Amino acid sequence: MIRVSIDREAKLVTATCEGTLTDADLEAYINTNWSADELTYDELFVAANISANMTFGEMLEHGDRAGRYNQFTEGSPKSAIVANEPEIIALAKFFMATQSLKDSREVQLFESEELALAWLGKS
Repeated sequence: MIRVSIDREAKLVTATCEGTLTDADLEAYINTNWSADELTYDELFVAANISANMTFGEMLEHGDRAGRYNQFTEGSPKSAIVANEPEIIALAKFFMATQSLKDSREVQLFESEELALAWLGKS
């Protein structure tokens, strides 16, 4: 499950994962929370202390679609991923690579929300 909050004043989308992250969770998150306005917002994606039930192939599909969406964004929105479990870190690094290859938004991985928010300039 992914809980989402949007701070329009700060232009920040915060997605907090709970339990086990699945392909369906990410699909729903992208479909319902990536509207035209929010695509220009920075993103804090908190995936700490969770597990995942998805393949690298599924993550590749999400990365490809995210990269296509990000082609149309103005400005330089960034995504910060917070993760601390090896499985989630591996998936996050794979996602980061897909965005780098597409010259999409800048994505960085962090061990804490505080460090991620500081990098986003939202602390």
